[in-house]
Amino acid sequence: MKLSTETIDILKNFSTINNSIVISPGNVLKTINPERNVYARATVAETFPRDIPIYELRQFLNIFSLHRDADVDFSNEQYILVSQGTTRMKFYYADLFSLTKNLNIPTQDYPFDDVILNVSLDSSLLERVRKAANMYILTDLSLVGDQGKIELKVHNKEDPASKSYNVEIGTTDEGFNFDFNFIEKNLMILPGSYNLDIAVFTGGRIASRFTNHSQDLQYVIALEPDSSFERV
Repeated sequence: MKLSTETIDILKNFSTINNSIVISPGNVLKTINPERNVYARATVAETFPRDIPIYELRQFLNIFSLHRDADVDFSNEQYILVSQGTTRMKFYYADLFSLTKNLNIPTQDYPFDDVILNVSLDSSLLERVRKAANMYILTDLSLVGDQGKIELKVHNKEDPASKSYNVEIGTTDEGFNFDFNFIEKNLMILPGSYNLDIAVFTGGRIASRFTNHSQDLQYVIALEPDSSFERV
């Protein structure tokens, strides 16, 4: 088997969420961060034949910087065999039981039944917002609805006098006001355009779902506790 560029890019992205992973048989990849507030799922072109527990995902992916067109063989029960030409490399599996227990990745996707907001975010907008956050060291990202307008901004909530970068991205009902807050560093999503859903769960918890426009790739990211909304 060869891993496509798209699959390697997804795995690299998932390694920023959690550097350990258990790939289940089939063509769906899942991960969740240690804090359990960022979950990601992707459908890929390859079909994996077995459970593949990898403790150091970034180390495994480094192989492909040396041998981009390598063959990957998962048939051995103890290790992955990566080969290209006369080169061979063995990458040993982690303990499946222990890693599965430690990761505790949800077996089912989070149900987004009570969606209260949906917006589309194009790739150029997300790239500009990320650049602004990095350039001005802005730690918070907020989706704000006020007087019928929706604005995306990066800022520092703890310092109202600090710089902010604001972009008007759409409209909403005049009486629907909201302030949905993220930690900017939790937006560990691949570059691209996304639909963003905001939903309310049991107990009043609010979460977001980013769905990629061009591939079967989703992220569920918890909002900060100070997020709020009202209809007036």
